[in-house]
Amino acid sequence: MIKVVHGFKTDKILSSIQASRKELNEQIKLKAGLLHNGRIEVAQHMEKREMQRAKNKVLRLIQETHRSDIMDLLEFYCSTLFQQIGLIKSAKELDPTLVEPVSTVIWAAPRLETEVPSLMKVSDQLIYKYSKEYGEMCRSNNAGTVNAEVMTKLSASFPHKSQIFKYLEGISKEFDLNIQQEDIYADAEYIYAPSRNPPLDMSELFPSDDTYLPRRNSPYEKVEPWHMQRPSALKQSQTVNDRRLNFGKATPPASASNSDDLYEEVN
Repeated sequence: MIKVVHGFKTDKILSSIQASRKELNEQIKLKAGLLHNGRIEVAQHMEKREMQRAKNKVLRLIQETHRSDIMDLLEFYCSTLFQQIGLIKSAKELDPTLVEPVSTVIWAAPRLETEVPSLMKVSDQLIYKYSKEYGEMCRSNNAGTVNAEVMTKLSASFPHKSQIFKYLEGISKEFDLNIQQEDIYADAEYIYAPSRNPPLDMSELFPSDDTYLPRRNSPYEKVEPWHMQRPSALKQSQTVNDRRLNFGKATPPASASNSDDLYEEVN
């Protein structure tokens, strides 16, 4: 019976790193073509006013864009490990400059196993080198050394609405589509957007009659698209703007005779 001995082998990790870099570059090129074709499909849906289908397609495009970005970063990490293989081989402990590349590769490898199978072999060799306990710590990120961007973009959560709308706006500009902004935000309950102006303290300007003025609790607030605002809200906003423009201007008081005339006309 042949006994299989597992352990760190320099030649094996080198060949696995090279294979991983090749697979990563192939996936990046493949996804670039798919993303380009996907944007064309989204533009066609938008041109036909099929906004819901366009948004559904954008969900997939955003996820693929994230994976492509992460693959590009992992290819850089693999290149770093390849260049520092002498340090990895000779040092008994993990060098501080390699903590993030090593822990991120170990964390990401199972999540990209279908697309980049060679990365799992690199991960296994790193675990053989630095112990199984260290590998488990990286897989769960207990030490907090895994790249935060990689963890965020490889998560299974759906993109935020603001990302979807921003992507749609970008495609509309890229293909010069005659799409109104309200069409893009048609079914949005709200979007998160920074306020255009800094928060204002209106109490000093209108201390006695400011109960109807809008309040801003945070520079990042829930903002309704203008076409969804109630007419009363738009009217109040216009009133506030008028009062700001006229603030500080002297208003001549009405004469007594004019006041009496007005009183007599009313009565």
